[in-house]
Amino acid sequence: MFTELRQFLRYPFQSPEQSRYWIGAGLIFLGFIIPIVPLLFVGGYFMRVLRGRIREQELALPAWDDWGGLALDGLRQIVVTAVFLLPGFLVLFAGQILYFLSFFAATFSASANDPSNPAPFLAMLGSIGIMFLSLALGTLLLFLGVIPLPMALAHCAAKESLGAAFHFREWWRLLRLNAWDYFIAWVVIAGLAMVLFTALTLAYYTIVLICLVPFLMALIGFYVLLVYGSLFGQVYRDSQELVSHEEIAIIA
Repeated sequence: MFTELRQFLRYPFQSPEQSRYWIGAGLIFLGFIIPIVPLLFVGGYFMRVLRGRIREQELALPAWDDWGGLALDGLRQIVVTAVFLLPGFLVLFAGQILYFLSFFAATFSASANDPSNPAPFLAMLGSIGIMFLSLALGTLLLFLGVIPLPMALAHCAAKESLGAAFHFREWWRLLRLNAWDYFIAWVVIAGLAMVLFTALTLAYYTIVLICLVPFLMALIGFYVLLVYGSLFGQVYRDSQELVSHEEIAIIA
């Protein structure tokens, strides 16, 4: 993983077909204007990058062809991601709704009742408690969904089946056998995204670059997506080899 890391970080800019990179960034930029549809194809391209590394294809940008296949893969990617992340977002959303409802109810009660009555004040404290509890639980659920998500997506891409993402025992075995490389991949992606989007935030506060922020966001987002897909595709392929070695050892 460490010896190949430099190649993973460089390959999006070393591909002979640089127009493929600009197409992906352009679709993400178009996603700011037209919802869902452009990102559907970007998601499908991400799945194609994953599948390419799993099948030991050359570390290069795949072609933008078979748009129907891209759309199908993109739909799979959206569904799997939604299933893994939706519980956390629902808890966060429900917590915010309960907070505002209880807070406004307590405020209205305080204005209508005796100011010496402690019930409205306790209700406000309860609403704040609900908010912090939902934040903690929602963040935990998001974390639990985000961490295994790349392996589930890789399994979905490898099998070319939506249901494969939910064959938890199959891909969990792969993750468990190669947990260290999986952890390294996550550290690399998290660090890369943090550095690049921090730079993007700084650009937001400059007079000259602020107009280019959406375009820079598209360029950076697509780059991180490419590195993300290739890294976890490699981890998945290495995990498959470990499983094969383990099975051979058991037979022997």
